[in-house]
Amino acid sequence: MKKLGLFAILMVMSVLAMAQTKPNDWKELSAFHDVMSETFHPAEEGKLEPIKSRSGEMVNAAKTWKKSTPPTEFNKPEIQTSLDK
Repeated sequence: MKKLGLFAILMVMSVLAMAQTKPNDWKELSAFHDVMSETFHPAEEGKLEPIKSRSGEMVNAAKTWKKSTPPTEFNKPEIQTSLDK
């Protein structure tokens, strides 16, 4: 469970750092981040129900994000590499 949360945070941070733009510019990234933050932060405090009940939603948001067409400022090979991981 910790590995999934850490992976999600690192993924979002690396994509944002590489693009140096707002996550709201990529709606699929923003949607993934919303689910991730609403599940990961409670899990840090030992409240695992949100991540248990919404894990499928997070997987679907991640798949949708990966399949989406990135905005121009996100359309870089290193970002695609991160998404592929």
